[in-house]
Amino acid sequence: MDKKFINNCWRITMLTNILPTNYILLTDGYKANHWEEELGLNIDYRWAVIVPRKVSKYSDIIVAMGQTFLSTMLSSIRITEWMIDEAEVEITEQGYNFNRQGWQVICRMMDGKLPLAVYGVEEGRIVNPQTPIVGIINTQPGFGWLVTYYETFAQEIIWKMSTVASICRSIRVGLTEMCIETGTDVDWVNFMLHNFGDRGADSPDEAPVMAGMAHAAIFDGSDCLRANRYIKKMYGTSRPSTSSIEATEHSIMCAHSDSEKKDDWGAAVMAVDRLYAAVERFNKGVGLPAVSVVIDTYNSRRFVKEYLGTKLKNRILTSGGRMVARPDSGDPKIEPSMVGKDWEDTFGVTLRTVGEKTFKVLHPQNGVIQGDGIRVDTWRGVAEGWKNSGFAMDNFCLGMGSGVTHDGARDDFSFSMKSIADYKNGRWVANLKDPITDSGKKSLSGLVRCREDANGNLEVYDAIQEGSIFSFLDSTPGWRLWSKDGFREFRQAWDDVKTRARSI
Repeated sequence: MDKKFINNCWRITMLTNILPTNYILLTDGYKANHWEEELGLNIDYRWAVIVPRKVSKYSDIIVAMGQTFLSTMLSSIRITEWMIDEAEVEITEQGYNFNRQGWQVICRMMDGKLPLAVYGVEEGRIVNPQTPIVGIINTQPGFGWLVTYYETFAQEIIWKMSTVASICRSIRVGLTEMCIETGTDVDWVNFMLHNFGDRGADSPDEAPVMAGMAHAAIFDGSDCLRANRYIKKMYGTSRPSTSSIEATEHSIMCAHSDSEKKDDWGAAVMAVDRLYAAVERFNKGVGLPAVSVVIDTYNSRRFVKEYLGTKLKNRILTSGGRMVARPDSGDPKIEPSMVGKDWEDTFGVTLRTVGEKTFKVLHPQNGVIQGDGIRVDTWRGVAEGWKNSGFAMDNFCLGMGSGVTHDGARDDFSFSMKSIADYKNGRWVANLKDPITDSGKKSLSGLVRCREDANGNLEVYDAIQEGSIFSFLDSTPGWRLWSKDGFREFRQAWDDVKTRARSI
């Protein structure tokens, strides 16, 4: 795997332009002396797992994600002499003794490859709390300290991607229910939560990429351009995994408007012109025949009802494309249905009866997207506001910004990585954390892993209790060997990840 890809794959690109990544420093400072604290314990091997310990306030569904990203990164790391020299300076300055000998063995005798094996469930699996998603073990005796040394690195990937996927899947489930209720084709759900989140992310690079990939496992619509290229690279696919449509922003709308008169007629004309361009591209096999236009530069009602819906109606109809109106102010629970009413008054709607209820379906060349005010805890009220106004979910969608990239936190699902078994003095010994002050923080204990039962369901078991110690490192359905000693092993197809994550 080429170094340029890896350098861009991890850590903030702008920062690696200043300093190259030192992989010895990808940890919490307090871990620097743990190797010394374990001297004399004769620990040959260590087994640690990453576990979501509870459901969150946002979702009772947990989607396992990040195993491909983590195994790709750990298998690509090569420890070099300059990293050791620099790390010794940085760690010593913090007041710790540096494990120079341990790192030099990795650098000189293992070609810089980390002596670690990463196991875990398949990505996209729906797991219960207290289910190990990932297990990590050292592959060479005496390097047990290395397993938990990289907890910071490993957890950052697994909790972030699993949390984003879990939040997005819970939204997908809710939107699917609304589509069924209103008779909307459930395939439309794939495009009903568009990722607007890059600018609201925690960092300029790693969070948008990890969050963008996790979102893409659940929905197809996204403005995260970088997610596509990393999915292609890590999953070995050449097909695009996300899509977007042409969309205006306020700078474009204002540039085509008369600010003195507060008149955006010129912007409306421009938007329709762009719709024709989008349709032309689509006819050549590029993109989708739709344009999203911001409508609230001055007066949303005038823009949709008078400009788009009346003066430019025939041009929109003739284009063959779909004009999607995007309100960016007002009450998110009310404004979308007001835009829907503007479309209804000008283009008309069709009626659909589902059971005892009748819903209005927008003209196929009209659409509404609500991106303002969409967060993990607000989306439902916005979607229900649209539905309760009598509209079917056809041609309606949401755009979520920092709700995708930033709202979720490690504590939401209480993600934890704990060492739960050590091999010392010739036998495996179970470890256990069980604080009397918080039973929710009780750890797993033993050689705990997952496997599939006869029905293909995931089950958790302890190889020590079961007496199957010699097979607990077997790679089987439900528990794969993802990487080992600097090389990737199990490679999951992206389509399989999506199928698992989207199953309801």
